[in-house]
Amino acid sequence: MARVIAVAQQKGGAGKTMLAAQLGVALGMGGRVGLLDIDPQGTLGAWGRLRAANPKASADLTVESVSGWRLGNALETLRGSCDLVLIDTPPVLDSNARRAIRGADLVLIPLNPTPPDLWAA
Repeated sequence: MARVIAVAQQKGGAGKTMLAAQLGVALGMGGRVGLLDIDPQGTLGAWGRLRAANPKASADLTVESVSGWRLGNALETLRGSCDLVLIDTPPVLDSNARRAIRGADLVLIPLNPTPPDLWAA
């Protein structure tokens, strides 16, 4: 069964989505990685669609955009077919982010060394 990492931060612009994407690519070189985008902005999902269209993409990635209420089913599906699952959460501590955090084995909180980022963490 796959390990699950949620990337969560209330403040926008902290690098949450790109951290999830880059970790996915790096870790996907040695195993199957699933990326779940539950952020309403959908940036990770859009990135995944562009990446899937690139024949030179080398990592073994599955990227899905789901609404928070569908997170449980999507997470269970990817847990069974991947070695690792990364969840890109919304930039707010809402019920969707809480579901992702509760379902994770590890939570990464990216932040810049500024007071607003520290307060949001």
